[in-house]
Amino acid sequence: MTTYSPPVDQLLSYGDARPSTEWPDYLKLGLNQEHVSDLIRMATDEDLHWADSESSEVWALIHAWRALGQMHAEAAIEPLIGLLHRIDEDEDDWVGEELPEVFGMLGSAAIAPLTAYLDDETQPFYARIAAASGFEKISGARAQVRAEWVAEPSPTAEQRGATGT
Repeated sequence: MTTYSPPVDQLLSYGDARPSTEWPDYLKLGLNQEHVSDLIRMATDEDLHWADSESSEVWALIHAWRALGQMHAEAAIEPLIGLLHRIDEDEDDWVGEELPEVFGMLGSAAIAPLTAYLDDETQPFYARIAAASGFEKISGARAQVRAEWVAEPSPTAEQRGATGT
């Protein structure tokens, strides 16, 4: 098992992510921007992904995803998108449930990478659905992004004249 330095290592014993509908405030553990690279490493750690399902360590990567979202760690976008295939390949429902929420917290910086992923027809079906769900979470979390996203540009006077409207 990979080792992590404090305070990131606290997530290894944080335990079950299911009991609460509210996510803990991971920043209270002392996590900050200097821990982003360690959190990304934890969030993508294959040993943790395949850890004993009865262990507290198996939950650490989910806590790392959430912490990265709370920190608005844009550096995590691509590595987290790289996990979406697990929905189809490993039947990992946690990826499909949690990562769209995290993308919503990461905001508009995730739009272009999610768009590229969604447009790539070689990506697995349910993984692409999760990417699309990320857009929904981004627009719900960021009213301004949503307004920009759904706003249709008004036709110019020249365009109105050309179409007769």
